[in-house]
This record gives sequence, C-alpha cells and structure tokens, in this order.
Amino acid sequence: MADSPTAFQVTAGVAPVRRTPADDGAQETQLLAGEVFLVEAEETGWAHGRTAMDDYRGWVDMAALSAPALIPTHQVKVLRSYVFSAPDLKSAPVCLISLNAKIVGGARAGR
Repeated sequence: MADSPTAFQVTAGVAPVRRTPADDGAQETQLLAGEVFLVEAEETGWAHGRTAMDDYRGWVDMAALSAPALIPTHQVKVLRSYVFSAPDLKSAPVCLISLNAKIVGGARAGR
C-alpha cells in the first residue's frame, strides 16, 4: 500500500505547478499563498503531487512550500497586498499576494 501524501502549504505569493521538475518546465496551473499541495514524492528540491483544491498534478519548487499545512483564518479581498517582514508598514516586504489567497492571521499586539 502506498504512503498517503503529505499536505504542504504554499508560503510564497504564488507557486507554479509545472509539468517537469525544472524552472523552465511548462506550467499546468499555479497555487496562491495558503493553498495546499499534496506531496507524494520529493526530488532534487522539487515536490511531485497534486493540488488539494482541483486535483492538478505536477511539480512545485519546495522553496515555495512548508509543512504542516495550517488552517487559514483570513482570505485576501483586494487585488494585491504585501506581506511584510514585521508588523510595521515600514518593514521590508517579503512578497506580494493576490486576491483570494488564504492566510493565517498572527497575534495582535498594541493598537
């Protein structure tokens, strides 16, 4: 019996799902921040598996994923929004996330 896939979550702004494990591989679809990719195998920095939402199969760069997958608490409702390195608008932006990206809200402190 095959092992069950491991749920990884996209931590990049967007993660292409490619036909082959290469940066120049044809793109099948893409995952937004917070979406889940079910990893069945890993090979030289790439994860092979399928998207949890719509079952596309392919390869995703492991640098765009993290485990365990967390339950999102918020969804982006604007066209684009920045993710900052600290809870301060003057901190360095980490990435840009898109409409409908799912995120896990952090703790609130101060105002």
